[in-house]
Amino acid sequence: VPTDAANGSLIPIRVRVRDFGGNTAERTVEIRVANGVVLDSNTTIAAGDLSLDGQTVYVRNATLTIDGPHSFANLALVGTATLTHPAMVDGTIRRVDLDVTGGLFVACSATIDVVGRGYPGAPAEDCTQGAFTYPGTRTNGAQGRIGGSHGGLGGSPSLPAPSFYGSLFRPDLPGGGGGCLTTVAGGSGGGVVALRSLDRIDIDGQLRATGGLGS
Repeated sequence: VPTDAANGSLIPIRVRVRDFGGNTAERTVEIRVANGVVLDSNTTIAAGDLSLDGQTVYVRNATLTIDGPHSFANLALVGTATLTHPAMVDGTIRRVDLDVTGGLFVACSATIDVVGRGYPGAPAEDCTQGAFTYPGTRTNGAQGRIGGSHGGLGGSPSLPAPSFYGSLFRPDLPGGGGGCLTTVAGGSGGGVVALRSLDRIDIDGQLRATGGLGS
């Protein structure tokens, strides 16, 4: 792409492919230039920080941590880029809450990763406190060898599991934390990703939002 290409202009690209039999095919496609901000080092956008809102953002081989609702013109995760939100440390919900007026693209080696960033698990120093669960409390949270609940009940060999919560069709709440065992703290629940685009969302990489492991 020419360095002086105007924002929004169309650049024709000719693509030619050849198979093992020596057959070739050719096609010309057009790509639209989208100038923007390139983030190539780990960056955190705090809630209320609107410095990048309304812009096209490219994240290249770095981690972008978003807290609170934000809106970009376009967002592209390229190389080994990662999009995430801060881990919850109490009952206060954190999430990737992002509106994109244009397109959102996640390259094949990039990731949206909120594994273990939901409700915290039970602390190893005092298992009787229990883990955090909805609506942001340790009351009736997982204890002992009990997995955190969310859309379904957490796994339990004996004690009752915490109540399940949230929607199967519009999940927008973090996963509940897991119980602890002697000196092993419970893993935190999975985080929350809410993505909305007026154009398109292409995820060629991974989107991970499972619960974390105990430690």
